[in-house]
Order: sequence, then C-alpha cells, then structure tokens
Amino acid sequence: MTNNSKIICYCRNVTEDEIICAVKNGATNLKDIRNACSANTGNLCEELNPKGCSCADDILKIIASHRIKCSCGCRNSN
Repeated sequence: MTNNSKIICYCRNVTEDEIICAVKNGATNLKDIRNACSANTGNLCEELNPKGCSCADDILKIIASHRIKCSCGCRNSN
C-alpha cells in the first residue's frame, strides 16, 4: 500500500488507499466498491468534489490499475 490518503469520494471521505485495499480484497466494479467502503454512494458530488462531478470515473481508473490479473493472461481478476 502506498499511504496515499488522497480523498477520492468527497461525499463519504473515502481515500484512494481505501479503494485500493478494496480492489486488492476482490472488488472489481463500482458495486463492489460501494459495498466495501461506501465510496460512490453520496449525492453531493457537484458540491463537495473539487472536480464538480461524481467520483465514479476516478474509482474505475483505480480499479483498472490495481486489480489482480489471472495468471492465464485473461482480463479477469483472481
């Protein structure tokens, strides 16, 4: 873990590290992330997020860059 405490979900104050941890523990999509750490479950994105939009795109990028690949080379996570 990188000790990256950058807030990704401003509605629920969820950090990048928390999302990475959820991915390392098997989260593979937004629904999994919502269940694991409550990120992407608020409704004040435009008001709280400095980007003025939902955190969904940022979360999907984190999932894509940190998910574990199968040893067979397919795109599925373990």
